[in-house]
Amino acid sequence: MTDQRDKKSLQAVNLGLGTNIFLAALKTSIGISSHSPALLAEGINSTSDVAYYVVASIFVRLANKPADNEHPYGHRQLESIASVVVGSFIVTTAVAVFWDAIDKI
Repeated sequence: MTDQRDKKSLQAVNLGLGTNIFLAALKTSIGISSHSPALLAEGINSTSDVAYYVVASIFVRLANKPADNEHPYGHRQLESIASVVVGSFIVTTAVAVFWDAIDKI
């Protein structure tokens, strides 16, 4: 049952990664060619989502490793650490956007 959960988790992450790569390329290229700042911003947002999915993919793969001598209960806690890492990226981005908006006002 755990093996099936691991496969589904990895499939979900890979699907999200592939979709966001496609969306990032599409939005960014159309945003540049049409001189649309809104689409370009969406492309950059999708590109940041790609980075988040890469981090999630790495941590999901590591979390799926079986227990060993140093980690007798397994590596499942790496999923929680991945959540903290991705959440930190998102909060940092939000703060940067906020301060940029304040600076422009």
